[in-house]
Parts: sequence; structure tokens; C-alpha cells
Amino acid sequence: MGVEVILDTHIIVFYNQLIENSIAVTTLMKHESNILIIDNSNKQPILERNQEFCTYQNIGYHSMNGNKGLASAYNTAVSMIDTEWLIMWDQDTKINDDFFEKINLKNISEKVDILIPQIRANEKIISPCSLVGPMVLNYNEFRTITAINSGMIIRKKALLEIGLYNDALFLDYIDHDLMNRFAKESYSIEYLKELVIEQQFSSFELQSKDAALFRFKIYKKDFKVFCNEFPFGNIYSFIKILYRSIKLNVKYKTFSFFMR
Repeated sequence: MGVEVILDTHIIVFYNQLIENSIAVTTLMKHESNILIIDNSNKQPILERNQEFCTYQNIGYHSMNGNKGLASAYNTAVSMIDTEWLIMWDQDTKINDDFFEKINLKNISEKVDILIPQIRANEKIISPCSLVGPMVLNYNEFRTITAINSGMIIRKKALLEIGLYNDALFLDYIDHDLMNRFAKESYSIEYLKELVIEQQFSSFELQSKDAALFRFKIYKKDFKVFCNEFPFGNIYSFIKILYRSIKLNVKYKTFSFFMR
């Protein structure tokens, strides 16, 4: 009797959230999926509870021993997995049951390297998008396609060949940076319009000025790194960061964002 080959692994990165409360994990468990959790949490009670839950449920689990960023977390996951396909999820993604009905990776052409679903949030399509230089715009099939990370299905071989996620990026633009490199090297990317996934951003709602300042600092650094890969990207990053800082200063009635 032969050994069953596991075709894909679902990877989810968590940050200071209990895995047992995750809708995504609950759905994946229901469908008996192969799951690997990478835990970026830096709160010990959450870490301990998450590890206990994964051990009890027989779910793959690895703690990063603190928040090492999304790129490093996903790269760690890739190094631990030996399956043909990797399916990336954010902790706030709602995975519909029909995802498993519409995706049959056994029937995907060997020429296809990346599969992109349609991602919606608040009834708007937020992915895929198009890249024009460092600008992420509404999707246009005649422009370079890009997409957010959640729901992305990637051949491990292609991800290794392209050099994994850019660990110079901590949180923002890790997906657009990756997709830009795939496009430059002419990897085959297929957009699955019929595969619709709902994204929730509740955990990223910032209630305090301090939290917004901390988040803006990360965005500012990551966006500069991303834009520097493009001609005149430093000019675009300066303009967009200035615009965002003005909006945040108005929102929080402060000048603190100009100083970051």
C-alpha cells in the first residue's frame, strides 16, 4: 500500500490572536486540510494557549518567539514544508466552503505557477490589482497583475526560485513585491474570477494615536523599500507618505506623524 502524498499546505500567520477563535482555522479543520500555523505573537499567555490548541488538534505549529514580521514568518513556513503547493492565508480571512469545491490542484496545468482568487472586503474587490511602477491600482488585465497575499496559491518550486518573500519588508507590500518579481521573471499567473474570498480587517482597526503612530512607522519603512525597486520610486514614496501623514495628523489632531 503506497504512502499518500499531501498535495498542499495551508499557511496562516497569527499575531496576538487565539487560534481557537479563528474562522479560517475552523473551516480548514472541517475540511481536514494540512495546516501550518506560524505564530508571531509576543504575548506569553496567547502563545501558550495557541501551542496547546495546536498540539491537541494535531495542527502544525511554530512560534517565531516574538513578532519577526510577515515575510520572515512565511519564509520560515516554506522551509518547514514539503508539498507542491502552498496556500497563504491572513488570520482575518473568511474561507468559504466552496473554496474546496472550486480548487482541484491535481488538475492544474504544470505551466501555472501562481493562482490568484478574487478578494472582497466591504463588498469591494480589493484583489487582484495592477502594478504600474510602484503604484497599486485597480485591476486591468492589460497591466502587470498583483494581489494581496491571502488566498494566494503558489508552487513551492516557484517561490524558492524567485528567492522567497523579501525579508527586508516587515509587514506591508510583501505580496506586491513578490508578485512584481514573479511578473519580471515571466512566471505563469492565473486569475480565478470565480473563486471569491471575503477578507476582514477588524484586527487592524487602530483605536489610539500611539497605535496609529507605531503602524505608520512600519508602513513608512516598508513602502520606501518597496518603491526603491522602481525608477523614481523614491519620489513617489515621498509624496504618498507625506499625503498619508497629513491625513493621519488631521484624523488624530496632532503633528506627530510629520516627525516619524
